[in-house]
Amino acid sequence: MSQESDDTNQSISGLKDIFKVSYDGKTIKDRSEEFFSNIQGLESLKNIFYRALISKKQINMLLLGDDEHLKSKFILHIKEQCNDVFYFDASKTHGSKLIGELYSNRLSQVIIIDNIDELRKNYLDSLGGFLGEGRIAQFQKTKSKDFMMQNIKVFATAENLKKFSSRLKTRFLIYKIPT
Repeated sequence: MSQESDDTNQSISGLKDIFKVSYDGKTIKDRSEEFFSNIQGLESLKNIFYRALISKKQINMLLLGDDEHLKSKFILHIKEQCNDVFYFDASKTHGSKLIGELYSNRLSQVIIIDNIDELRKNYLDSLGGFLGEGRIAQFQKTKSKDFMMQNIKVFATAENLKKFSSRLKTRFLIYKIPT
């Protein structure tokens, strides 16, 4: 049995059904190509994202670049093809809503934050613990939230890292979309 096959069996066993349909390829590469069949090119990126989805560990991935269409195509495909997905478009709402929405969707396995760089810096900084160990702690005068989400897969998009602290940058595996 090949090393890739061993890794695949270890990664997939014990996971909730993260995918809406099963993929029958013999290798991870075959399954990643099948999963992302609607996206042309970027084979290595598709393979990396597929591996992140089947991992037993928490993974935080950031798609960086100017090609909004291609970034959106990746994350929206994940949203459509996976179960237990929480999607948040940071460009269309306030960062405080993100914490409440995460709390309401704390059983989700996949978290997608589109346009994460649109959040104000203080909300970006508050995501550090969440991206590190899956913990959200927000304390306010009227209401507080303190909860954990374990072994989640976080996928985010951004045009740039200007608002990102050095700590926040270390929480992500960053992949630049070629232009």
